[in-house]
Amino acid sequence: MSLKRGNECRDRGLFDKAVVEYKKIGVDSPLYNQAQINIKRIAQIKDNEGKRPVLNEPDFDNPNLPLLSIIMPVFNVGPYLDASIISAISQKYQNFELIIINDASTDNCSDIIGMHAAQDPRIKVVNLTHNSLGGAGIPSNIGIRIASGEYIAFIDSDDWVLPDAFSVLMGYALRENAEVVVGGFSTFTDEDRVVSEAYDALAWSDIPKERVISVENCPNLLRISPVPWRKIYKTSFLREHAIEYPEGDYFFEDNPLHWFVISKANRVVAVDKKVSYHRMAREGQTMGSANFRLAAMLCHMNTIYNFVKTADESRKDIIFPELYDYLYRSDWVIQRQGDESSAPLMKKRWSAI
Repeated sequence: MSLKRGNECRDRGLFDKAVVEYKKIGVDSPLYNQAQINIKRIAQIKDNEGKRPVLNEPDFDNPNLPLLSIIMPVFNVGPYLDASIISAISQKYQNFELIIINDASTDNCSDIIGMHAAQDPRIKVVNLTHNSLGGAGIPSNIGIRIASGEYIAFIDSDDWVLPDAFSVLMGYALRENAEVVVGGFSTFTDEDRVVSEAYDALAWSDIPKERVISVENCPNLLRISPVPWRKIYKTSFLREHAIEYPEGDYFFEDNPLHWFVISKANRVVAVDKKVSYHRMAREGQTMGSANFRLAAMLCHMNTIYNFVKTADESRKDIIFPELYDYLYRSDWVIQRQGDESSAPLMKKRWSAI
């Protein structure tokens, strides 16, 4: 039924597609008048979108604002951890819990965490007795499962976030009832301290800002950096779709999480505001060998493929071409980075997709 399809498109923010569906309803149909009313409402919405005032900030000290759960996995980042925690607890948005998952660090991280937790009751600490497999996936999932907040954010424990980061992201989340809100970021290195623009700047520039979008009207969402520390996620959305990090003895878990989220989300808002500074190539960073990284990439491709097969039928025609393009670009990387000894493993992994 065109009215039903039109309403579904309208609710997802696909206004042009909704109008096309409504116009299929002929003048003799009993649904014609309702379709015309819906067309006029969409015209009003589109007209008002360009006239929205600047977001009125709520009182961010108000304890009745929705709770934000900030998840910070930690492993042997002693030189950077204090600054990262301070950036979290100094946020303008004050109604949060900071969940720190200490992944069996062997340096002074435990002392730093304990010092801050003793001073701030909003800090919750989980101490793992053994270092988990892979990267931040397992400790991040622990944080997701115990989070009490209406929204969830992540901070890398060697990065820092700007003081208004979560007030901006939460402001748009509350105004738009968003499932995901994405902000901008910059990178820097320990060696030269030079700040650089985000490595996905080109893809990011193509994303419409400060309006509700989804993969259906903005496939380029799948092309921006998959990192979670620039986003906040609605907790009920993650739990409804059973979205978590994949767990295993590999890294780059951000990639599948990003595809899981974007393939399911109906209400995404991108904000043209820098929220985070990301540290690149620090000493001791857990990246693994080149061949190990490539094997992990292929594992994740298979995981992504199996998950996006569960996407709505209306989205598969959009998502799968993007996925095949992603696979093609990844194959290009594999052919140039893999050595002869890794070729059989790569071929086996690739054929499974």
